[in-house]
Amino acid sequence: MGKYRTRELTQRVRYALLAGVAGAFLIPQVAAAAPTGEHDYTAGVTVGRTTTAAGTDTNITATRSPASPTTPSNNVIKWADYSVKQGETVTYDANNYLNIVTGGNTSAINGSITGGGDIYLVNPNGVIFGKTASVNVGNLYVSTQEKSTLNTEAFTGSGNSPLSTTVTDVGKADVVNMGSITANKVEVYGRSIRILDAANVHATTSPVILHIDEETNGGYAHIGYQSGHVPSTSDYEIHKKVTPTTPPSSPPTTVVAAATAADNYYQLVSTPTQFQNINSDLTKNYMLANDIDFTDSATNAAGEITPIGGNTIGATTYPAYSGKFDGNFFRVQNFKVTDANLQRSGLFGALDHAEIYNLGVTGATVQGSVANGSEYAGGLAAVANNGTKLTNVYVRDTTVSGNDDRHGGLVGYTADTTIDSAYTKVAVATGGGFVGETAGGTVITNTYSEFTNSPGTSGALFINRIMPASGTTVKNSYTKGDFSNYSSIPNVTGTYIIDDATKTARLRESAPGTGDPAYITATYAGWSINNTGAPGAKWRIYEGRTLPLLTAFM
Repeated sequence: MGKYRTRELTQRVRYALLAGVAGAFLIPQVAAAAPTGEHDYTAGVTVGRTTTAAGTDTNITATRSPASPTTPSNNVIKWADYSVKQGETVTYDANNYLNIVTGGNTSAINGSITGGGDIYLVNPNGVIFGKTASVNVGNLYVSTQEKSTLNTEAFTGSGNSPLSTTVTDVGKADVVNMGSITANKVEVYGRSIRILDAANVHATTSPVILHIDEETNGGYAHIGYQSGHVPSTSDYEIHKKVTPTTPPSSPPTTVVAAATAADNYYQLVSTPTQFQNINSDLTKNYMLANDIDFTDSATNAAGEITPIGGNTIGATTYPAYSGKFDGNFFRVQNFKVTDANLQRSGLFGALDHAEIYNLGVTGATVQGSVANGSEYAGGLAAVANNGTKLTNVYVRDTTVSGNDDRHGGLVGYTADTTIDSAYTKVAVATGGGFVGETAGGTVITNTYSEFTNSPGTSGALFINRIMPASGTTVKNSYTKGDFSNYSSIPNVTGTYIIDDATKTARLRESAPGTGDPAYITATYAGWSINNTGAPGAKWRIYEGRTLPLLTAFM
């Protein structure tokens, strides 16, 4: 598999977090057990291990040695893997420790870490603190920055932070915390940072400091909270890069600001009832705390739901949802939308200047109304417009139907909407396997669709209707079905139609029967893709064995 394994934080991350089974069949790139493979560590450091019923407890101490006549205070340990299984404990003495992961696995912390000094955990592949994680140390620093940017001499010499304060050096992977963290100071560096519950992070020296790369890599800091317990603006501080516009040649600078309700704080949603209650405040930010399953307990069948926003139901009009929603790579599953009186059918009825991140839809049935021919339906949303952004989203094992051209596996209708890193595996009628209809300002990048026609239907396409043809941009995507009936779509580039029978990929504008091998990296020139799993790429391919896979969902 090369030097690296895939290590983007993933759709399946919940299995590492909830059950402490990181490294199971769903996410083999995440290490499972206690820290292993220590090497190149400070003289005088001892790593002791004790086998327990839960796994392995690790005890790390520093003492005097011939190479170190005094007890070293600031110690460096390089690890091949650094994870902690549920029930395991890693204990440090009162000294300071810089832990650097040199292998290719994400760190999955599901057990306990304790120590009295400064504890640094640096892993360019990402760090996940699961729901069973418990950290209680003097000061905690977590970073995904590249090892080459660390100033280890500053740390070993005087105990100064080895971490770069340049925002562009925060790394290309994410940090997620769903556990309990207690320290005098908590500081986190990552492309994106998600904290499930602000109440479970206790920093004596407030605020908790989060360093993100928003401008270059689309990073963000999302902080969840329980209803009625909104964190104060002084609890979290965000550091991010901003490039000045005047003068144009000015170098990027780091902007420091308190976290805000508009940009950073997300109310947690844990139950189907709480999810449906989003209709009572369609402007707020929300974050899933777990999968939301609408299965009817009485019938064991998918339960009927009311779409979030975008419909008039009885005497009540629900405007479009206009907040931010982070699914935290959990799923909303086993629901149906079949009310023939709805104008907009889907998990979300309508999105207006909304942002949806890290969300999956599975096991759904969406039947759009066909009463007057103007209704829309989509697996994720019926309508998305006015600056809406959909990032790291998918719909699978789902059936969507409705008016021809006006229903799609992901979205029924888009205008002025950006979709990045998304896929569908759905059945549709005469609609779009990905989007039913796109209008001006639609930008679709890094996506794929494996769609089929529902029984008794035909004519499904990746996008069924594009109006105007020049108003939609599609880049670096592929489909296993026909792309569109439109022969001239000027802004479609790097987009392929896959032929399963011949295992070839041909550019959309190429003639049928042509194409290159579909299972090799070289075919997809210009894509953000690799076959090593090195962090930062949008796509991963297992050379000769798979089609391109979106790293966000691996």
